[in-house]
Amino acid sequence: MTITRLSLTDFRNYPALELELRSRQNFFIGPNGAGKTNLLEAVRLGALGRSHRAARDADLARWGCRAYRVVLTGECRQGTFTIDLSWRHGHGKQVRVDGVEVPRLSDLLGLVPVVMFAPQDLDLVQGSPRERRRYLDLLLCQLRPAYYHAWSAWQRVLAHRNRLLTTPAADPAHLATWDAQLVATAVPVFQARARLVARLTPLVAGLHAALASPGQTLSLVYRPGLPGVGESTLGAEAPALAVLLEQALVRVRGSERRRGTTLVGPHRDDLGLLLDGRDARLFASQGQQRTAALALRLAELRLLTERKGEPPLLLLDDVLSELDAGRRTALVALLRDQGQTLVTAATSEALPPADEGAAVFWVEGGNVLPLSSPEPFDGRLARGEC
Repeated sequence: MTITRLSLTDFRNYPALELELRSRQNFFIGPNGAGKTNLLEAVRLGALGRSHRAARDADLARWGCRAYRVVLTGECRQGTFTIDLSWRHGHGKQVRVDGVEVPRLSDLLGLVPVVMFAPQDLDLVQGSPRERRRYLDLLLCQLRPAYYHAWSAWQRVLAHRNRLLTTPAADPAHLATWDAQLVATAVPVFQARARLVARLTPLVAGLHAALASPGQTLSLVYRPGLPGVGESTLGAEAPALAVLLEQALVRVRGSERRRGTTLVGPHRDDLGLLLDGRDARLFASQGQQRTAALALRLAELRLLTERKGEPPLLLLDDVLSELDAGRRTALVALLRDQGQTLVTAATSEALPPADEGAAVFWVEGGNVLPLSSPEPFDGRLARGEC
């Protein structure tokens, strides 16, 4: 899976950009705030239909503009493809794949798998359970795009049920109807997440061992938002799990009425990361937490490669500079031969060793200029040639 060309119009700080990419390594060097991350964001946006940094599409348009466009041209095992994603104020997003309009953004999922490593990945360990649920759900959507429809169905039911719980005179029979729908839609989400964590656990343990200090062990535990239910129970048949969820809803009925919200279900799930048996969020150092987050991303990369039969796009946003020398060397070794990579860094010292034919670009002020190689970069900069 490779992107051969990236075209931007009024996206972030780029009025217009036409960029040819190499099939292996692509390095983007430049000062902070120059627009390096914006390039990776554009690739991820074109692949998944959503930004990882902005909640509103208007924030992606260049300052003063009311529209933007991102076009990815690439190659995969099935042949060449073009994804044309545009947004216009008052009209929303439009996506075309090979010239044919895609009716739903979810139809993009799985077409161009992508894994992004970013400094914000520390939130996978330090952040709220929502960050870890998002990690599981996005990976499931890329592995099995049909999961998105199951997840969306449950989300719609949850929203309706929560609105009903805030209605003082709601008919109990009406609530019972939504209970049944919540159970029917929540069970597949519980089971999909539980199966994914079971697959991730040995992968993460092995990858963490390759990155961390000797003797440290990282393990995962799925904590479903269903009191008294463990991972082994989630492996039961759907009818048995449905009964447990129905019983839980009955037990919390009074509390839900008082608080006006659903108190059991996948929206209260969490993914526990245990370093040597202790909660990494509370007891691990920041370096250890960063290593745990890297192991999660590497496991994501392995699963997508296995599922798709070829490596996904690999985006590294100023990640290597955050690591000590030992972890940086270990990460580069694990990423070797992983397909096309796009890497940002403030200086050439933060880049991994370049393969022959790697593309190196200097990024500044909405301009992306090609350099011959990373080695002469500092000298050229000192001479004012960049």
